Amino acid sequence: MVAIHFLLFSFVISILDIRDHRIRKWHVYLGLLTLAPLYEVNTLIAIAINYFLYAVIFIISRKSLGFGDVRLSLL
Repeated sequence: MVAIHFLLFSFVISILDIRDHRIRKWHVYLGLLTLAPLYEVNTLIAIAINYFLYAVIFIISRKSLGFGDVRLSLL
């Protein structure tokens, strides 16, 4: 179930990114909210580690990585 959900959201986000070069916040947040009941503790730890790694890269790279990429790393 999680794989199907992830594939659908990945497809929609990819189409929007290719077409507009912009991923809206609410697309990512909608994906997170609909996946939230399916998360386990290990998954939440992995999400937090991934998010902080991207945040550090964002800070170090002085915005050559966009914050949308950091937000998208939550998925």
